[in-house]
Amino acid sequence: MLEKMKRSIEFMPRPAYIFLKNTFILCDLLLFISCVLFMNLDGVIGYGERLMLAQLMLETPSGLLLLALIGFAIIYDNC
Repeated sequence: MLEKMKRSIEFMPRPAYIFLKNTFILCDLLLFISCVLFMNLDGVIGYGERLMLAQLMLETPSGLLLLALIGFAIIYDNC
């Protein structure tokens, strides 16, 4: 199973690999910032806005990954 995944990554076109890698990095960054916002909520000005921002940043990566899947398929098909 791992050998098959390794082989498919090795034969993946470079633009598709870069697109997928950067999408995962962006999703990880959004989740990290959301975590930091959730941790620093006690006794701050603008509690409601910060809580809403943290919740939105927690939900955004799922939609981003769905759109990235469509974009990846287009890039992979064109290369």
